[in-house]
Amino acid sequence: MSNEILQAPIQMEQFGLTNFSFHLLEASEKPPGKPGMFFLGFGWEKKKSFPAPYRVVLNVVYLFQHADGALFLVRATIIGFFRFTDDLDEKKRTDLLELNGLSMLYSSLRGLLLSFSGAFPPGVRCTLPTVNFAEVVKEAKKTGTAAKLGKRKAASVPKKKKKTAKDRKS
Repeated sequence: MSNEILQAPIQMEQFGLTNFSFHLLEASEKPPGKPGMFFLGFGWEKKKSFPAPYRVVLNVVYLFQHADGALFLVRATIIGFFRFTDDLDEKKRTDLLELNGLSMLYSSLRGLLLSFSGAFPPGVRCTLPTVNFAEVVKEAKKTGTAAKLGKRKAASVPKKKKKTAKDRKS
């Protein structure tokens, strides 16, 4: 088979984590949601100054419950830089960025998390849930939460709430 047949029209040139935390919640800490809580936020933008013309940002928050009941809060932001091999119209590029680009970044993040959590005591390996990005993108467009970074910021990841004097009393 020739390289032309094997090469996809979208290529990820680089990726990296810009934020990553894997936090064991202490018994005194209130979880930000129910075990299994899962959040995805994403966006993309185009700039000539990037290592490749397109940058995709994926935010993930996951509340993982270990078999012994311990809760771990995973927060991550991964970015990828993409280029296209073919002369595609902007709609096709957008479709590829939002489906294939997100899938590539998410699978990279899943692998990094699995590798990282393998350094913990036996049995604490954490795997992010599988995701159907066709449905995620469809729902984001339907609800208006899909973001082109050039027009507005990517969907935000919930931040850990700082405790106030009122929170400490209760």
